[in-house]
Amino acid sequence: MENRCRGREAKAVTRTGCRAQFRVFYNKDTRRWACSFFQRVHNHNLTPPQLVHHIRSHRGVTGPDLSTALSLHKVGVKPSQIHEFMVDRLGGYDKVRYNKLDVENRLAAKRHASLKESNAETCLSYLDGRKSSDPSFFYDFTITSSNRLGDLFWCDGGSCADYALFGDVIAFDATYKTNAYRKPLVVILGINHHRRTIVFGFALLSDETEHTYTWLLETLMTVMNNKHLRIVVTDGDKAMQNAISKTFPEASHRLCCWHLV
Repeated sequence: MENRCRGREAKAVTRTGCRAQFRVFYNKDTRRWACSFFQRVHNHNLTPPQLVHHIRSHRGVTGPDLSTALSLHKVGVKPSQIHEFMVDRLGGYDKVRYNKLDVENRLAAKRHASLKESNAETCLSYLDGRKSSDPSFFYDFTITSSNRLGDLFWCDGGSCADYALFGDVIAFDATYKTNAYRKPLVVILGINHHRRTIVFGFALLSDETEHTYTWLLETLMTVMNNKHLRIVVTDGDKAMQNAISKTFPEASHRLCCWHLV
């Protein structure tokens, strides 16, 4: 709250003052569209025909492809893998008129639209704002069958940088349930070279089942570039232990001394 420099960085100006344009109008008397002005001369090089589909105005996930993407995403396929699947199916990158980010954005928009207006929508809007000011900020969530927010994970760019350096040993603290929805708040912690506690991420979970914890661990690996940890410290929750064994079979699991009685 004390940071006064909240302005976004200015983006590079890419406009060249090109006057090329094509204007049309609808003639009510003839009931036809007609050209009112045409300037064909550009002051810059044009994009080659074989690369036109990469321009933002020409990109877009079609309805059938979006339906396929939604079906694949529901069973756990990542946006990048969905894009590669589409490229494979259609026979090349030049046949797919969108990129991996377009797939991710359309899936996110679809999930946002399916959520009911609630505190969840306010929360996601806030996280979107954080992502706009911090390109490395990451969050992911699930929705329930009744279109409510299920599980939510988030971390900032600083947490990602810390994990790259100190992510060999992490601790999961899932003892907090003081929020209004009684959702387990999981804090993912570590320790740096100054022996100070650092935070790698947070999660609000719908329950404490093995399936939910597995989703959390896999999401953590996605944002942390699949850097596997070596030692995990938990509070002894059985579902968490099973999820750790499944996701990190080579990691050593230890119990926090506060939970040893």
